[in-house]
Amino acid sequence: MARKGLTGWPAYEIGLGLVLAACVLAVVATRIDTILEQAEKTAVETTIMNLRSGLRLEKARRTVAGQAMAGLAGSNPLDLLQLSAANNTRVKTVNLLNSQNSDRRWGLSSDNTLYYSPNRVRHLNMLRAGAEKTLAWQLRADQSGGQVELVSITPYLWF
Repeated sequence: MARKGLTGWPAYEIGLGLVLAACVLAVVATRIDTILEQAEKTAVETTIMNLRSGLRLEKARRTVAGQAMAGLAGSNPLDLLQLSAANNTRVKTVNLLNSQNSDRRWGLSSDNTLYYSPNRVRHLNMLRAGAEKTLAWQLRADQSGGQVELVSITPYLWF
């Protein structure tokens, strides 16, 4: 025999479920901006890591060929990204400055300074007073001209 009126969930269980869902949504909503900023920071760091990997490959190529490192300082850092991708079949090459690129946060100045304008900057601290929240890197040589490194020219602390 079927019992009448006892189908479905009681109103207090539905209410409790809605309250719990609202609490979870409130916690996630307050953290989502921080999570997205951490993801942006990781993407920038990965790109810089790939550029440094390309720089190491170029230095090794020049050493084997007996070429000087002097011409490498001040050159376009994005050329190194192409070198890194060419030697790794798992890396997809993306032109950071392409007009088709929806991000458009990367840029290259006339003196070959690579810069990035972050989307989220709540946890980005520029270490120079009054500095604009734009990150920049450049290929620079040491005093002797022997070592070339990709150097951050805007000191910052992100998280």
